[in-house]
Amino acid sequence: MTDRHRLGAQHPPHVVISHSDGECVFQEGEWKQPLTQVKIFDDSFVAANVCSGIELQPAHRQNLHELILGAKGVNLNNKVQKHVARIEEHNAKIRHLEKEIPQTVRGPFGIDAFCDLEQDPDIDGKIQDAERRRAAAHDADKLRQHSGFQAFKLPDFDLDAIDAVLKRDLAGLDAAAADRVRAHIAGLGPNGEAWVSDGMAHIEPESQGHDGNTCPFCAQDIGGSDLIVHYRAYFSQAYKDLKNKILQIVNDIRNAHAEGIQSAFERDIRIAVQAREFWKTFIALPEFELDTAVIAHQWNAAREGVLEQIRAKGAAPLEPMVLSPAVCEAVGNYHKRSAEVAELSTKLCATNDQIDVLKENAQTEDIASLTDEIGKLKALKVRFDPDVMRHCKAYTTEKIAKKKTESLRDQARKALDQYRKHTFPAYKDALNKYLERFGASFRLGNVTHVNNKSGSSASYCVVINQEQVNVTAKEGPSFRNTLSAGDRNTLALAFFFASLEKTPNWRARSSSLTTL
Repeated sequence: MTDRHRLGAQHPPHVVISHSDGECVFQEGEWKQPLTQVKIFDDSFVAANVCSGIELQPAHRQNLHELILGAKGVNLNNKVQKHVARIEEHNAKIRHLEKEIPQTVRGPFGIDAFCDLEQDPDIDGKIQDAERRRAAAHDADKLRQHSGFQAFKLPDFDLDAIDAVLKRDLAGLDAAAADRVRAHIAGLGPNGEAWVSDGMAHIEPESQGHDGNTCPFCAQDIGGSDLIVHYRAYFSQAYKDLKNKILQIVNDIRNAHAEGIQSAFERDIRIAVQAREFWKTFIALPEFELDTAVIAHQWNAAREGVLEQIRAKGAAPLEPMVLSPAVCEAVGNYHKRSAEVAELSTKLCATNDQIDVLKENAQTEDIASLTDEIGKLKALKVRFDPDVMRHCKAYTTEKIAKKKTESLRDQARKALDQYRKHTFPAYKDALNKYLERFGASFRLGNVTHVNNKSGSSASYCVVINQEQVNVTAKEGPSFRNTLSAGDRNTLALAFFFASLEKTPNWRARSSSLTTL
């Protein structure tokens, strides 16, 4: 009011508005009494709600939307816009959180799919398996040229047979005679028994052509020697068989544990090590911890210990013996190594079927698909890194919060749409009633609402000569070129009165509306 001070007037604006309840006075720059039930139609109303000159802007249609809605509808619309604004806040935060989990971390996954991944306790094994399959597919020709594992083992010691020979004597040999023979042989010094045994084999040839038995050494008659009788019993066929058995076992051990066998074993181990070195890139293999130097040492200790005891038995075949504790310990250590070798050989050979399948599959595997699979598996592993888990949780929480806000927005929009469903048609009828009273040459064909990202706005078309004119058209008939200045003001006044008519408690106060 103060800005509308009349030019050249000496006194400030002084306004008196008479109404049914008295007067409302504006004086000395202020209203003396409040007058809230007042609606003003002026250029500001037109510029805010209808048009600016000949221009119809989005803001006009947004303000017109609120004008049509009235206080109740505006309140419903504000609730919608409040939720819309909150959704934009969610979106901004979600975009920020998404940057915390860049594509380099997510691999081939989108952000939502990445956060929805479920943890796999066997992820490391699956990554390793996929990488081995890809390596196999890449080197399929090399795989075809390499063979699997060959069995290897250490020769055994037949302890039962050795023990039986060491304990063996000549059954039925007179103990007194055996003692006398042993006593005599003991006096002969080292290898005395062997010397006597060999000599007994020469008595018969030496005695040919003589009466009785002749000593092969001194050619004297030995027929009256009772010691010779004992010798014959002692060095019998059973004795020869025992000596032969001892010799056989010695030969068997030498053959089974010869240096060539050791060399072959070491060669087998080298081949197995090389094979494992090649295949470990493609399949899971047992650890290889054999120390051939230690095995060779224990092998030789066991072999030489057993042979030494058997040689001792050979020197005194009729003396019962057992393996010494030291030899038993050496053989026991060797048997432990032998069991380890056998177990490793079994485990390695058990992978040959897997190697055969690997070779076959390597010919048909798709390297690109395997690379993609590995990328997904690695992304899955990264997904459950503590820092990434924290970012994913924040992102997911914000997405859930946004979804709840969207639900509230949809509920508010549904209530608003229900309200507008009855308000806009009624407003259209009121508008056309006032246009008719004003004698306007046009009517409004359709008055509705439009929802968009920035909010809601009113949309309408003008019917001139029974033709609908799209007031927002960029070319052809539009608001700009079909309505004169008077038509635009008439339309604005119709909007004004229609809004008053639809405002609660205003019909009773505005008799002019009923008489216009």
